[in-house]
Amino acid sequence: MTYGPPTTAAPPGWYDDPEAPDLLRWWDGRAWSDEHFATKPVGDAQNAAARRARSIFVWAWPLAVLFWVVPLLLTLIPDSAAQTVGVVMSWIGGLPVLVLTVLSIVFGAIGLANARRLGGIGRRAALTGLVGGVCILVAPAVLGGIGIVFAFLLAAFR
Repeated sequence: MTYGPPTTAAPPGWYDDPEAPDLLRWWDGRAWSDEHFATKPVGDAQNAAARRARSIFVWAWPLAVLFWVVPLLLTLIPDSAAQTVGVVMSWIGGLPVLVLTVLSIVFGAIGLANARRLGGIGRRAALTGLVGGVCILVAPAVLGGIGIVFAFLLAAFR
């Protein structure tokens, strides 16, 4: 559709509003009416980056549990075979989780900036991706620190 008033030969109908491209406006065949109709979707649909951030986070957290948390827990078991499986799992799954996590953070930051511009639309989805991605990113360090403390405590009480 083109913007601006239709020609006088245009039949009555809904056309793109020449003053607001995101709205439709009724053309009665001679003049524009005061009636408007929103054509843009409402809600998070306008903030694609926020939706992507949330979607990527939804994919990243189960992979993070499988490839970061489970391997860290396996390394705490005093069995060399289980520890080896834990290390191999973390090396195999670490890169995809890291990529998804960074993408979640980046799209979350972009979605948050877009939400400010769009009056808050998509803010919750953007924050989900941003904060969730940061949590996934720091989880191995926190769990690793807990594991080291746990290992020292076990060694101290033997």
